[in-house]
Amino acid sequence: MTVVDASVVVDHLLGAPSAAALPAHLGAGTACAPEVLVAEVLAALRRAERRELLSAHRAEGAVADLLALDLQLI
Repeated sequence: MTVVDASVVVDHLLGAPSAAALPAHLGAGTACAPEVLVAEVLAALRRAERRELLSAHRAEGAVADLLALDLQLI
């Protein structure tokens, strides 16, 4: 089982190369994270949007993608 950090999920949602290995763990059903990860990811996305590093449309898409992840929250 792989424990996933919020920063890796944010990188994955935004398409950063640093999160390239995450889909393999998600697809295998071996990824888990603390429940607080959702709040941490949402806060990071909102912060990026406020700083105009991310459009509102892209942030909304990232939230939808977050909710669709095969990630076991513990």
